[in-house]
Amino acid sequence: MTSVSRLSALGCILCLCSVCAIVRTGIAQQQSPAPHTSTPPAVSPSASPTKAGNGNESKIAAVVDGAVIFQSDVEAEYAALPADFKVVPYTRLYPSLVNRLIDRRLLLNRGNAQGLKNDLEVRQKVMAAEERAIQEVALAREVKRYVTEDALKARYADYVKANPPQEQIRLRLILVESRVIAEEVITALRQGQDFGKLAQERSRAPTAKNGGDIGYVTRSSGMPETLIKAAFLLEAGQFTKTPVESPFGWNILKAEDRRMIKPGTYEEKKQEIANELTGKIVEELLANLRNSSAIERYNIDGSPVPPEHKPAAATPTGQSSTPAPGTTPAKPSTSPGSSLALPSSSGSSSTAPGRPPMQP
Repeated sequence: MTSVSRLSALGCILCLCSVCAIVRTGIAQQQSPAPHTSTPPAVSPSASPTKAGNGNESKIAAVVDGAVIFQSDVEAEYAALPADFKVVPYTRLYPSLVNRLIDRRLLLNRGNAQGLKNDLEVRQKVMAAEERAIQEVALAREVKRYVTEDALKARYADYVKANPPQEQIRLRLILVESRVIAEEVITALRQGQDFGKLAQERSRAPTAKNGGDIGYVTRSSGMPETLIKAAFLLEAGQFTKTPVESPFGWNILKAEDRRMIKPGTYEEKKQEIANELTGKIVEELLANLRNSSAIERYNIDGSPVPPEHKPAAATPTGQSSTPAPGTTPAKPSTSPGSSLALPSSSGSSSTAPGRPPMQP
């Protein structure tokens, strides 16, 4: 086994042990009262200087051979846990989290004593982590420039415009092969027989097993026009008194419910809009960087890949006159938050370019 494999295996074992210890302690402490602990000293004669600031930034959680672990470090460790682990309260996990940080410090001290700080393998890992951090921070700052409140509100306005309030009907349907059979079904309904039961017994539609329930539909649901027209003449609880013909056969409809659907509020849609805008920003930023950079690609056999045609680069949004990294200045958009480089992914003409419509 190589040294890299051994270190990877050791890391897996340590992580597994730490997670298991945290879970065990958290569960055990949920079943018994938390022990009373005294407040740690504000300073320690053998400790390194405390962090500047107030609150837990300067409260000590542990001291390992003179190195201080602050309570803010413990809080950060808890914040980094997967959501599933956070069902256990922080106060219950606190002792295990402190032990976890102590173990890490002990391993760090041992590695430093062995001179691993300048070890080639360690330096390679540090460089890789540094590169990832630079990438993440650069992308996060670029997104922050453009995902502004004004841009989000502009895209929400487009969403509202593309999704006006509309009426929906919860519809049941019985589909039969002839008008005569349809009239027989309507006669049975007039006599008080249950629509859902008749649908299960007589309907040829796939929804027969569900009592003919096809859910809520709108005028733009894509159903045959004859069915939509007949459906929206019904009040809740009514069924069609005459058979309705469609390309699939003869139909009897029943309106179970009618309701008006309005677009979601800004607060309800804000995160969805932000996610969509962020994806667009990242897509366009990377496209601009590729187009403005010298990139050579090679096939798996080592042969060069012919260069692709590079379209003109564009600013990701109209929120800033400062071009994205690697781009040339572009004329600002007249609509905040709009896309300049890419068309709408939905292909719909009902929204502004680059703003895919959302469902209410």
